[in-house]
Amino acid sequence: MYLAEDCAGRVLVIIRRYNFTTRPETNDVKVFRLTGGNIKENKWERVKSLDGQVIFVGTNAPISLSKQDVCGDIKEDTIYFTDEWWGLMGGDEARRSPRDICAYNLISNSIEPCCPYDHKQCTWPMPVWVHLLNPK
Repeated sequence: MYLAEDCAGRVLVIIRRYNFTTRPETNDVKVFRLTGGNIKENKWERVKSLDGQVIFVGTNAPISLSKQDVCGDIKEDTIYFTDEWWGLMGGDEARRSPRDICAYNLISNSIEPCCPYDHKQCTWPMPVWVHLLNPK
């Protein structure tokens, strides 16, 4: 579970579920937004779109950005996840195991790997996702 803030300053909870059959692999993602004007009116509502934003989460602090603020093959309304389990494995096991680095698109409700299952070069440290355009 991740706590994040979107570009409009709204609080999000991102729930990432895993399939542990052969290895930890993301198989479900749910996103909720805190709504309401005051503490008595606050409710969690299911989020089905990020209004064109992208969110990057992992072992560090999450970051939300507008699609226009990033370059590369980044899809809007998508949450990009790093592999939370890689650091728990050691040595040869970590080098042999596939990485659970994936992207969840809210519009299509689909999860795509960002690193192919059999790709041995995906044992590098956690990815650096974002290069800001015109940082100010």
